[in-house]
Amino acid sequence: MQTLRANEQRQAPNRVPFLSWDEPVSEGLITQNLPVPSGANPGLAELVDPGALFNLGLKYATGEGVQPDLARAIACYRESAENGYARAQVNLGCMYVTGQGTSKDSAEALKWFQKAAAQGMDRAKYNLGLMYLSDESLERNDVVAVKWFREAAEQGLAEAQFDLGCLHEIGEGAKQDLREAAKWYRLAAEQDNAKAQHNLGMLYLRGAGVVRDPAAAARWFRRAAEQGWDKAQNSLGILYASGDGLPEDAIEAARWLRQAAEQGLAAAQLNLGSLYEKEPSLGHGPAESAKLYRWAAEQGIALAQVRLGRFYAVGVGLAKNNFEAYKWITIAVERGGLDDPSLTGIRHSIAKALSSTQLAEIQELVRTWRAKSWKEVSGDDLSAPVFFITKLIETWGLKQTDAASLLGFGTDDQEYVNDLLQGKETLQGQDTEERIAYLFQIRAILRAFFRDEDVEKMWLRKSTPLLDGSKPIDLILDGSKESFRRVRECIDLITRRL
Repeated sequence: MQTLRANEQRQAPNRVPFLSWDEPVSEGLITQNLPVPSGANPGLAELVDPGALFNLGLKYATGEGVQPDLARAIACYRESAENGYARAQVNLGCMYVTGQGTSKDSAEALKWFQKAAAQGMDRAKYNLGLMYLSDESLERNDVVAVKWFREAAEQGLAEAQFDLGCLHEIGEGAKQDLREAAKWYRLAAEQDNAKAQHNLGMLYLRGAGVVRDPAAAARWFRRAAEQGWDKAQNSLGILYASGDGLPEDAIEAARWLRQAAEQGLAAAQLNLGSLYEKEPSLGHGPAESAKLYRWAAEQGIALAQVRLGRFYAVGVGLAKNNFEAYKWITIAVERGGLDDPSLTGIRHSIAKALSSTQLAEIQELVRTWRAKSWKEVSGDDLSAPVFFITKLIETWGLKQTDAASLLGFGTDDQEYVNDLLQGKETLQGQDTEERIAYLFQIRAILRAFFRDEDVEKMWLRKSTPLLDGSKPIDLILDGSKESFRRVRECIDLITRRL
């Protein structure tokens, strides 16, 4: 049995699309709820306070208390930004980058980010770094990107610290310096940045920039894995499977690899399939390995393609099929670049059982083959956040109508929520994204702590003095982010105590 496939050595810096920009800088910025009359559009002249204008723009952008209206959001942001309000300048720049409510305009985005950066806004400096790193309309300049990342990182912005660590690790825009990379990863990791925690763990595992310490690697992998980061779950699973830095434990290895595999991480799917083959005691036969190999093969993992091909060749885990066997092994060699001399003889042997017409058909399939996304492989027509909500409802034994409360919608929005769960509508809004982030954190911690869905459901439905006698599930279904926060703090306290 071949060894488990190692995970990517590092998580790369953020690239287009600007994932960090999907979230307007709203966390902790709204200090009051402005009275916005239903159906009314308060004149901008009535709001002379730039901070109030920013808050109103944020409401229109997120749909908090009003009908979402990006055009009005931009108008509010612009008025506030022109009066020198840095937070509005950042959000206005983000909208020009993403084209939300307006046409994309990198020059305008750059202008507003520079104005906010001149006032010391760390997020604006970080966004400038991203633009110089990967905005197609600008000439790439890694050195300038590093300059802006460093300024934001020195102000404590975890995203900038992570990207600065990446660039020092790979030597782009700055001298390659693994010790410096470890320093910035650590600063971001201590702020619970999961990507930084995983990359720092990889440095400890490799002994790069730090003294090799597999146990320390395992600790950082675990912190990121418990936040739901798939690459860290895969890495932690590998350590459990190999006994490097942790006691060898096939059950724990399978548990973490499965979590990553179910999120669509192809490397974890391959690793889990390998583990099931190696450890029959886990109770998963060849059919389960074949399914996992297929998932990874469809996403372009050459080693999974070879294993799937071999399963087809001998009829293990699925019906024997020489056509499929030859196809997958040929894809691995000719499209995946897998250089394994032993495959030449295997392909030649399988080819004897195929007609010239079949071989020609396979060559055409190989020529036009492309790797698929996990969404295509899984057949999931829902967005990842909505898919998570549907699985959460199933896991926690909730009603379909509870989705509205979880997502922050009222009873009048039930039809929209139903369409959302069926993939007919698209989930939008920063407020909703923040709710899902809270729920994801709660679910990840509970899953890692209880390791049993039935026990997890029982705990959620049990009153606890830590929540003033309330049941966690009742607070969650209350639907407010404050309730989510209280439940999260309660769970953190319990897990620390035990």
